[in-house]
Amino acid sequence: MAGFLTKLFKRKSDQGKITFRIKGSDGTYNLTYTAEEKKTLQNPAVKNKWKYSYKCKPGDYYYFSVQANQRKSEINLKAYYNGKLLKETNDKGDYVIATVSGTIS
Repeated sequence: MAGFLTKLFKRKSDQGKITFRIKGSDGTYNLTYTAEEKKTLQNPAVKNKWKYSYKCKPGDYYYFSVQANQRKSEINLKAYYNGKLLKETNDKGDYVIATVSGTIS
């Protein structure tokens, strides 16, 4: 019984939150990302300083790609797991794309 309870509570403590943050030039961005339901979604016109979070756990796959909808743009994209930086990418230019992906460990 104790082993079952340990596993039950451990599973709850393993669950966390992944957060994606976009910062960049003024204008809009086209997003493609994997959401909490494990579905790939698109959002064609989000504004600068956009943020999205969902619950996840170790072993879950994440994917987030952002493309500027204008020329001469800069993008900074960060992915956090439970507040700790997982990945960061930057790019600048015409209609630039920044992508982060991986598996939560």
